[in-house]
Amino acid sequence: MKVLFDSSPISRFGVEVGTNEVVLAQDFSCMVFMMEEYLALGITEISIPSSHPQAKLISSMPRILAEKVEVVNDYNEILAAGRLLHHCRAEIGATYDEADGRIGFKKETPREIRELVVECHGIVRRLAYGFNRQANVELLSSRSLCKLTELRQTITDPNERIAIAQLEGVLSKTKDYTFDAVKPQSDLPMALLGSLDKLINDPSYISYSRAVSHLGPGERGQAAMTDVRHYGRVIKESKIAELLWSTMVVAVSVLGVQVPSFVDAGRLLPERRFPLLLDMKAARQRAIANWVSNCKDSAPLNLSSSNREIVWLRPSPSIEASVAGSPHTSMGKVGDLLAILKEHDDLLEKTQGAAGDRL
Repeated sequence: MKVLFDSSPISRFGVEVGTNEVVLAQDFSCMVFMMEEYLALGITEISIPSSHPQAKLISSMPRILAEKVEVVNDYNEILAAGRLLHHCRAEIGATYDEADGRIGFKKETPREIRELVVECHGIVRRLAYGFNRQANVELLSSRSLCKLTELRQTITDPNERIAIAQLEGVLSKTKDYTFDAVKPQSDLPMALLGSLDKLINDPSYISYSRAVSHLGPGERGQAAMTDVRHYGRVIKESKIAELLWSTMVVAVSVLGVQVPSFVDAGRLLPERRFPLLLDMKAARQRAIANWVSNCKDSAPLNLSSSNREIVWLRPSPSIEASVAGSPHTSMGKVGDLLAILKEHDDLLEKTQGAAGDRL
């Protein structure tokens, strides 16, 4: 079973030596603990998009774990999200980086709108990635449905509203699985699969700008593959398809042409199915609990470097797992954070007092 890795970084507090300034940093060290939970649940393949910061940390993992991980170029999925939600960004003057999918906002853009736009882009990218790569994704369909509906109600462009409505239609037919073991999911109706395929893979399906509507050969090829999958599903779902195919095989064989059997032809069709949508919150919480127990005194694992001397505070025991794709990160309860800061101040006073006695 293949699953898209989606572990949000944990925020860590630290105090700079000398200035006593409180600093905040992202910590990716919980990544390995989350992957351990994946393996414990029977997941055999972990897929990480190349645009994720964690992709650069694979080489530092234990070899036995790194062998389970594949880094996949997600450029097409970034383009799909950018194309599908072009007008929602245009209406608020936001920019989009097609290299990594980052969105830039104007200073006056309300925080609620920023968070909504970022989360909906993440939803589209996860759906596109899971569908194109046949990887199951950590995504709550109920939450995603609410966020897409909320975004659609803020957009004035009719084409974009219709496109988002189609995504809502796909999600409305799915359900979340609390992931304790691999569970089957019934197939979505063929028409909904076809709509999703066109939305994320056919650049001509919705023309948002002159640049998008001017299609090159590569994009026409993508549209053709979408049609092949559509007609492939039609053929395979037809009750008389096997009889018709067998008749054609006999007729064509008379001419000395080798034609694959119906079963072989079905395998050759580049068909895709909708991924499982997984609720991994319990696994996330177990990973965070293990991380808190094992990484109390370690410095954050991140991709930036600094010459500042910082004492990193122990993580709060009340940190809770965040929902996949949510812009919010738990840092624990206020009482725990205040206690940790007081603990640091007491230790600092004790250390300074001891240094003064020696002098």
